[in-house]
Amino acid sequence: MRGSQPPPALNDYQSLLEAFVERRLLASDFESTYLRMFKDDSAFRPTAEYEILNGLFAAVDAYCDDSSIFKPGMLDEDGLRTA
Repeated sequence: MRGSQPPPALNDYQSLLEAFVERRLLASDFESTYLRMFKDDSAFRPTAEYEILNGLFAAVDAYCDDSSIFKPGMLDEDGLRTA
């Protein structure tokens, strides 16, 4: 049920990012976990924190793992890691 768990702490985001950047997590797993965390995050965050998390959301949203539909502006796995 939505709202039954506390919103993720910043260290939850940090742990997820570290696992992905260090290649301990596949891009598809990072994508689904990050999108779920961000969308379900009901915490009030200072503007600077929100802008960082929202910018990463945009990068995750631009990620595409299907090269047959890849278009300019989309990110592959390496591009997502860089973002």
